[in-house]
Amino acid sequence: MNIEDIDLQRFYFRSSNACLQLTTYMEFSNGTKGCVLILNFNNTDSQLLLINSPERAEGGEQFQKNILSNNETDIWLAYRKECEENHNGYYCISLEMYDRFGAVLLAGQYLTAHIADYFCHYINERCKQAGNPCGNWSTERGKLLMHNAIHNYTLHEIEDEISDFLSNKNVWARPIIWQTLKLHGADKIVDKVIQIDTQRLWNTYIDWLERANLTFKLCFAERLLRECNQLKDWKRLLEDSYRTIKDLQNSFRFSRYGIQEIVGLYALCKYYYMERPNKLVIRYASVEMSERIPLYGLYHEKCTEEMLVELENEDNPLRTTSPTEEEADKKARIHISKLVGRQPYELPEEQKATYALYEQGFCLSLGIKHPGIPSFRPKESAIAELTTQQTNKNKPSLPTIKDLENVFLPCYTNLADCRMLLNILLDKREKVSDPEWGRYALTIYECKKIFRNYPKSFKEWLPKFCALLGREVEYRAPSDIRRTKCKTDITPFLPKL
Repeated sequence: MNIEDIDLQRFYFRSSNACLQLTTYMEFSNGTKGCVLILNFNNTDSQLLLINSPERAEGGEQFQKNILSNNETDIWLAYRKECEENHNGYYCISLEMYDRFGAVLLAGQYLTAHIADYFCHYINERCKQAGNPCGNWSTERGKLLMHNAIHNYTLHEIEDEISDFLSNKNVWARPIIWQTLKLHGADKIVDKVIQIDTQRLWNTYIDWLERANLTFKLCFAERLLRECNQLKDWKRLLEDSYRTIKDLQNSFRFSRYGIQEIVGLYALCKYYYMERPNKLVIRYASVEMSERIPLYGLYHEKCTEEMLVELENEDNPLRTTSPTEEEADKKARIHISKLVGRQPYELPEEQKATYALYEQGFCLSLGIKHPGIPSFRPKESAIAELTTQQTNKNKPSLPTIKDLENVFLPCYTNLADCRMLLNILLDKREKVSDPEWGRYALTIYECKKIFRNYPKSFKEWLPKFCALLGREVEYRAPSDIRRTKCKTDITPFLPKL
């Protein structure tokens, strides 16, 4: 860089950086000499600066000037260059740097933003009292910084800045800041800013996790398991997962796991957003049927998609047509059957039998061979056999997909959604109230496109529905039934109108 470039940089820096002088050149209580400025106080990236500038003594030429002098600019640029070249662009906040260059930052962006907000508010008020309309400096830096930190997943940077500010290495800077602020009656600012409720803010991320889609929950649990030996704070991993959510979901392979492991990943993630533990532990929450059913469907769907990609990438010289979804589905079932029996990492003994039953039910629904199902047969006959075994003389027999095929079109009964709907209705048959059972009947009745022969009226359909599923209820008009809300929504398993 030649001398003209240096002069041009100095001119640009001086002309674009206003500074607000908070102290004259003075000796602070810890023996450090200098003056405190807020550099860029009119911008969002303000910097709280200690500079060794004796000419800023009261009555000096630079006293109360709102730009840096040539000498001040030179020492500030030298300090900034050192940080950029040898410290990865991070401003080093240390007494050693001040002794070397005569300029140093006193606090990070978060603390500085709140201090700048306070003084800009003070300037605005003074201007308002004097009738000067020019006093309109921003006082929203702190709020904006916190908002961006939460929504851009950089809350850890503020937490780290506060920890760094309170550490022993910055013991020299804190008295300078507090002494400076006390001169202006603003010494409570720092105390207020550093005492933020970080747990409440981290809970914001955890609340978002609870409402996240299933794939992201599985991705987060996968990262927990993969990095649990190195992790100190699982919330930091959650924050990092949000930053990389797209890459995580694109790289997650469902076919890498058996269905028990998929349910386990979900249960692990659920444990964290339900229990919100302080420490990283491998524990599995309970998974209700209403949660498992979407997992089963997603797992089958994604495994089929991944197998279709594999088929399309195969260089098979004998193939004369493009791979079909039917081929991919067959390949997915074969692949899933090879993963039968694999259980989640460190699954407790008391949960292993339950997870094995989850797998049996899933495999049964797809016609996948499973050692837990005696004398395995094609899925319709196997369902009929098992349901007969589970039904005693005092209970109505359990309907099968075969029974539903007499009522609904094959384009629906061949879908996994139909089997899932059947499982829900069988589970809820003896649990829900009469109005809720009627609401299920009405919801299905209103989905006209699935019927072989659409009933003439709901009054005709209700007894057929009850006979089909084995639960009788009295007739209620649709207008009355619509007032009832069901705890389990079955509309996701019906075609959209």
